[in-house]
Amino acid sequence: MEHLRLRGKDHLLVVTNEGAVKLYDRRGSPREAVKARLSAQSVLRSVIPHADLASTRLVWADAQGALHESTLGGEKRQLSAEGPAWYEDFGLDGLMEVVLLRRDSLIVSRESQLLFSQGYGAPLKPELEAIELGRERSALALVLSGTDRVTVAASDGSELHGFPVEGIALPAVGDLNRDRGDELITTTRDGRVVAYRLPLN
Repeated sequence: MEHLRLRGKDHLLVVTNEGAVKLYDRRGSPREAVKARLSAQSVLRSVIPHADLASTRLVWADAQGALHESTLGGEKRQLSAEGPAWYEDFGLDGLMEVVLLRRDSLIVSRESQLLFSQGYGAPLKPELEAIELGRERSALALVLSGTDRVTVAASDGSELHGFPVEGIALPAVGDLNRDRGDELITTTRDGRVVAYRLPLN
């Protein structure tokens, strides 16, 4: 379920297992019908609001991981032919990129143009987390499968200084101790929760 606020109205957007897209108000009453329909067992990656409800875009992955974009008005296009893939503003420049994980590599493209392909020497788990490092930098957190390590990739694919670090779960980033500095938090195979101060020395 996703929350949308458009033209002063709140909408709750729900995608069913069959791919139907439904809108409700805050009380759970149906709002207007929309034409968008996703494939069965799809995963909603992001919602990109627009002042016009019909032009609001849904970015979603099908059961095979390929990435698609649909407007609530029913227009549809394919963003990637394979997966797992995500749609991110990786460079925090207002431009969206298709982010693809393929074996041990992170592959980033924009409008079918390859920006970079970066290998990490170990298979990547099919999951990632976009994180912001200040107002002008973004990065992607990745899990290196079978190595008990997590890493963080900068917007050119290179690993941030000090990475990879010990961990088996996709990390979160936040200011744990309210000192205006961020920590990266993950877990280890023996069950410990660990936090790394960013940037790593």
